[in-house]
Amino acid sequence: MFSRRNDSKTVLNPRNLPYFIELDAVVPSEASSDQYLFHHVSPSGVGYAAYFRGTSSPSTVDVHFTVVSGTDASTTSATVDKGEFIHLGFCYDTALEEKKAKILSGSEVIATSPRFNFGSIDTSGAPLLLGSGSSLSPVVSFSPAQTFSGSIDNFRVFHKI
Repeated sequence: MFSRRNDSKTVLNPRNLPYFIELDAVVPSEASSDQYLFHHVSPSGVGYAAYFRGTSSPSTVDVHFTVVSGTDASTTSATVDKGEFIHLGFCYDTALEEKKAKILSGSEVIATSPRFNFGSIDTSGAPLLLGSGSSLSPVVSFSPAQTFSGSIDNFRVFHKI
């Protein structure tokens, strides 16, 4: 269902809401450089991003999910297969007992960050970029070396977990 908002304000800004992003992606079966799956971070350094760390392995790659707010960040990572579509989910659960970033494969949680309370994640209308983005420095040492070299399908964003 499409948003019913018609006031041109962003509906992708999570603020205090939980958010869940799911997609299908494939990374080619070859050596790869650091690259983003998606990047939604404001100019002031508040937001979230999923990215692959460069590897010489033709069969696996590490996927990371980071939630960042100014000088604070929470990151989790998991190893996934290259060369075939994988269903991935990325969420930050704002429930009082959670406050964790998670990566899912299918319906299984494959990585969870330590608990961290960010308060509001206000992306201030920053664009949600697919396959591209800027450095997460200085909080997280990640600068993409290239745009995403694989394929992304069925990209969806939810504000309920």
